[in-house]
Amino acid sequence: MIEFFKKFPEIKAVMSEKADGSMKLLPGGVNAGNRNDFFAKIGIEGDRVFSADLTHSHNVKKVFADSPRIISDTDALVTAERNCFLSVTVADCLPILFFESEKKLVGIAHAGWRGLLRGIVENTIAEMVSLGGSVENLYVEIGPAIGKCHFEIKEDILDNFRDYADFVEKKNGKYSVDLKGIAKNKIISRGIPASNIGDGGHCTYSDSNLFSYRRDKPETVQAGIVLIGIK
Repeated sequence: MIEFFKKFPEIKAVMSEKADGSMKLLPGGVNAGNRNDFFAKIGIEGDRVFSADLTHSHNVKKVFADSPRIISDTDALVTAERNCFLSVTVADCLPILFFESEKKLVGIAHAGWRGLLRGIVENTIAEMVSLGGSVENLYVEIGPAIGKCHFEIKEDILDNFRDYADFVEKKNGKYSVDLKGIAKNKIISRGIPASNIGDGGHCTYSDSNLFSYRRDKPETVQAGIVLIGIK
């Protein structure tokens, strides 16, 4: 259970751990066994889980009960449907979970640094509003992701963060970026109260129970799954 949503009993929000196996979507359903075992473990039917295929984009798509289980060309999903569990896979990128408490809407976004700067957060909020939600009733959790402590960038991409200088720190000739801080800044800028925003504080690089691409450097990407839905 992602602790932030415990106060909403209708919400199921969960993240897998390394012990559950890799959940990365692979051609031919290579990891289907791991995924199905995990869904059974948390009491969700696999055919009610909808997965974004992830392209490091700023695309958001609405999900309906009859939508394909894998939603193409997107990094964020939103729905007004009950018993539709939206999911992304992560191994350092930010999983950002959304719940609109009045209209009972949920959303999830996969935000790597590219998607974050391209507007994936803003676009997800806009899609939830288009479903009838209001920013005042939106609750947002920034899930486990790589922290500023371990997200270093080289000078060749530094200019991409010129609008977020307050979230970049230079130390010993290296640049560290607070991606979670940028995400929170973007969420607040859309009118969501700071008190409605959670951050469990987990750094995937530091937590050996979670997948981290930067730490583990696997030949084939391995990732955990994060999902949210209304039971």
